[in-house]
Amino acid sequence: MKIQDLLTDERFTDFSLISGATGINREISTVTVVDTPDGAQWLTGDELVITTAFMLKDDENALLGFLNLLNMKKVSGLCIKTGRYIQEIPESACRLSDELQLPLILIPARYSFADIINPVLSQIVNQQAAKLMQSNIIHAKFTKLAISDASIPEILTTLTLIIGVPSAYLDMESRKFWFSDPASELAQSLWHIDPEKLSEKSLEGFDIHITANQNHRFGYLIFQGGTFDTHKDSGFQTAIENAVTNIILREQTLISNRQVAEQYKNALVHDLLINNIKSETEIHNRAGIYGWDFRNGGIVAAVDINNIKQRFTEQISTNTNQLLENLTTEIFNISIEEMKKQYPNSYYMKLSDIIAFIVTVVPEEKDKLRDGMERVFLNIQTRLKNIPFTITLGVGSYCENISHVHHSYEEARAAINLGYALNWYDRALFYDEMSLYRIMMPILESPDAMSCCKRCLEPLVQYDKENGRYLLDTLRHISRSDWNIKLAAERMFLHPNSVKYRFEQICNLLNMNLRERNDRLLVEMALLVDMMSGEKCFRTQVKEQD
Repeated sequence: MKIQDLLTDERFTDFSLISGATGINREISTVTVVDTPDGAQWLTGDELVITTAFMLKDDENALLGFLNLLNMKKVSGLCIKTGRYIQEIPESACRLSDELQLPLILIPARYSFADIINPVLSQIVNQQAAKLMQSNIIHAKFTKLAISDASIPEILTTLTLIIGVPSAYLDMESRKFWFSDPASELAQSLWHIDPEKLSEKSLEGFDIHITANQNHRFGYLIFQGGTFDTHKDSGFQTAIENAVTNIILREQTLISNRQVAEQYKNALVHDLLINNIKSETEIHNRAGIYGWDFRNGGIVAAVDINNIKQRFTEQISTNTNQLLENLTTEIFNISIEEMKKQYPNSYYMKLSDIIAFIVTVVPEEKDKLRDGMERVFLNIQTRLKNIPFTITLGVGSYCENISHVHHSYEEARAAINLGYALNWYDRALFYDEMSLYRIMMPILESPDAMSCCKRCLEPLVQYDKENGRYLLDTLRHISRSDWNIKLAAERMFLHPNSVKYRFEQICNLLNMNLRERNDRLLVEMALLVDMMSGEKCFRTQVKEQD
């Protein structure tokens, strides 16, 4: 019950509101008589206070203090019986009542306290009973929807039937709008909004209720602007709360179903990548369940998060590891979105720090795959600019027969591993373009070959250490300049004669003629192995001599 209800009650037509009219929507929970100086200290809020003003007689300041105290106690309003102890309410009290938005009501002296208390309490009880009944009806309707696993449009339709206004729901999981009435003015005003590009700013002008469970936001319940201002009754709020609960239950069911489906899809991709399928017929039968078509074969592109495993092992804090897991999920989701944009027929498998995609295209699109993969990588890279990790995109060869796609997966992983060996991060690596490095990789695993490379360049390492020179670095520049002394000098910002002098020193120290093809080839291989080992080729030996 509100103050406004009291004033419009036919039993109290001679009650007079003299000030505080802006507070007439204050709720009344009970009625209390205060006729002693200390009576207000037991007030708890939302009471309608009735007084004869005995303790305020002929004391304007006491009345003002009493009004401030009642406002502090958050009472609903003050009713003063006139004609006994207060003949006229001071203007200052009326002004204060207006400022506090605390309704000040004059009641004739002929009313006993019981004449007011009993009807008001009876009205409160009746309204509470009506609200409870309405709440039970609303709850029963939505419980029935929950039991029958009703769809979101069915939930919205029921909500609209109860509250009498159209409603809409934006599902952030599927990025889709649902409406109680697709022909409503609300639905028409939302058609122009692209759910894929939606932000809360896009919904300015609408009344929205965020649908969330703990920290997970599912979407937005949407109404025409101004709906919340005109529907403040408890039935409206109860209906909204029940609708939101049903939507969350429905969303959780849909998410669970999607997760189960994704697990089965992930299992098929996993089996393809590790060659765990017995026949090509099995591949196509299982793929057909999900509407996938692998008749054109496929290629594997793997997105690796650079060095994230190292961060997991370095950090033992639960909070830090949770943050890393969240970042991994975000990187994977971005990778899926960008890959799906470029290649709708792409299917993925998630591992701890890598997500592998099988991409299938029609024959005429195969020549465009490299450019397309570069575009995917750049788009992912752009979206990761505020994330403290880089990625490597490893791409294998295209397999015309999908049963051989595990070879493409092995190649994509090999390209990524080569990238780590070469300290190449934050780039797209194509296995077919890394033939030289693939040839060199076995050398890194051969102690004898590594020893040969060390012996080849060891004189320069030792000379630089003893003389503070940079002959090994000079040799690298000359090699990278295709053995062109002048070009190497330009890149090193030195005079050509200086680089030429160093070159002669290098030849003498190595006891080689680096103008000869075989000597050059040996040195280039040694330099390449040094680079692929992260320039660790000579560190152990130098350390021992220290």
